[in-house]
Amino acid sequence: MKTIEEKNRMIAEFMGYKIDIESINICELSESQIAFAFDYLMKPFQREKYMLGGNIFEIENVSELKYHASWDWLMPVVDKIESIHEESNGVKYFLYDIDITQHSCRIDSIGIHMGGFNSKIEATYAAVLAFIEWYNENK
Repeated sequence: MKTIEEKNRMIAEFMGYKIDIESINICELSESQIAFAFDYLMKPFQREKYMLGGNIFEIENVSELKYHASWDWLMPVVDKIESIHEESNGVKYFLYDIDITQHSCRIDSIGIHMGGFNSKIEATYAAVLAFIEWYNENK
């Protein structure tokens, strides 16, 4: 089972964001966060800062990524998924439609149905993670 930090990292990578290792203080990290940082240290070409809504920001550790808790973070991911399209003869065909209801979230075109959650954001977060895992395997 992945931690929230690992899940949020997966979303950030899907969004095309990178982490700036120089802003992380290794002494303040947990063992799993150190492993996360080490993974990026092994890839020195990925030393960009995170960006959200065109604004560059720095984080001290991965727990500052709030995809799981903030619509301001999660809705741009939903927008990106819904903007994925194919084009034919100048016409765009959007491939994925996300349906968010009371305590569930669906992406019918690929059979993702997340229900029974305590809130809309929990269901949407789960559906987004399932989509990204599916997308990474099938792109």
